Amino acid sequence: GRGEKGESEEVGYLSHSAEVMSSQMAEGENEEYATLISDMISAVLTYNEISVREGFDCFDLDQDGLISLEDVQAAAKELQMDVEPSEVQAWHAYTSGGGKHVTVEQWDRVMSVADGDQVLK
Repeated sequence: GRGEKGESEEVGYLSHSAEVMSSQMAEGENEEYATLISDMISAVLTYNEISVREGFDCFDLDQDGLISLEDVQAAAKELQMDVEPSEVQAWHAYTSGGGKHVTVEQWDRVMSVADGDQVLK
């Protein structure tokens, strides 16, 4: 009958909303980690008297004009940042908008709101 069709659509809708909610929650978590990592990066740049733009070049290890996840992980290690790989991954995913690379524009946008001073206190 017609009732069966309606029920299966409702179930499909509910599981879709649950997926959306869990991806939004993950996004919120990513944002928290991303802010934390951005603040740490900002602190490292400030401490080493490196500008935001020079910082991009420091993190773009292969100098291709894009920051890959590998670039960030290697730079974080080199700069002795005390961060978990999963946090770095969250930062990269958030900053790149889920892409493979962080562009200069994305870097500038995230770093312009980072607060390194609170990390250095």
